[in-house]
Amino acid sequence: MNLKSIINLGTNQQSFSSANRIRTMNIIGLITVAISFLYSLNYILFLDNPSVGFINLGFTFAYFVTNVLTAKQQPKIAKIWFFSVLMLHLLVCTNVYVTNASGFHLYYFLVPTGAFLLFELRERLEQVTLSALAMVLFFYCENTVNEAPLIELSAQVNHMLYQSVVFFTMLEVIVVLYIFAKQIDKNEKQLTLQASTDSLTRLANRHSFLPRVNHCSIKLWRINSHLLWC
Repeated sequence: MNLKSIINLGTNQQSFSSANRIRTMNIIGLITVAISFLYSLNYILFLDNPSVGFINLGFTFAYFVTNVLTAKQQPKIAKIWFFSVLMLHLLVCTNVYVTNASGFHLYYFLVPTGAFLLFELRERLEQVTLSALAMVLFFYCENTVNEAPLIELSAQVNHMLYQSVVFFTMLEVIVVLYIFAKQIDKNEKQLTLQASTDSLTRLANRHSFLPRVNHCSIKLWRINSHLLWC
């Protein structure tokens, strides 16, 4: 199975807008798997703490379950699962692995944005609930000091982790906004095509000629105005 097939998992028999949201969810799931895997390698190879690294690999696998759920035509459950795992993972990172000086809890800012972009408009309860929970957990992590972290980090390493969190947060936001910008452009082109062609014959209808008629009318008006002034 190639990357394109994974991204399109669960899009069969879905509406155009729902399929786009599912594709975006699959992409975000894969990106998060990659980021979590990199952090796992960091814990094992550079911070010399294999136990934390293998625990983190468990979260990495949990993120991949998101794509499995979408493949089984369960997009709503997949989204709830993804954000639930993400928020639990951030809580563990901040209050078990290390401390809030690492900045892992800043990833909570992604939850409200992702929830309102990825869930359907009718799924307001899920959007509001996940966003509110992310806010509560962020302030909990922000104001709770982990006195006995599994990994003792220097101020320099904490700063590097903090910068990595900011970098990956910005990267995910850029990717998601880029995907949605492309989808909006694609939707506009599709709507324009539907409005200007006959659904049965696929021939141009009268709506497709109106801009040309208006353009020609303006040109004729300018020519007549010029002749009158002459």
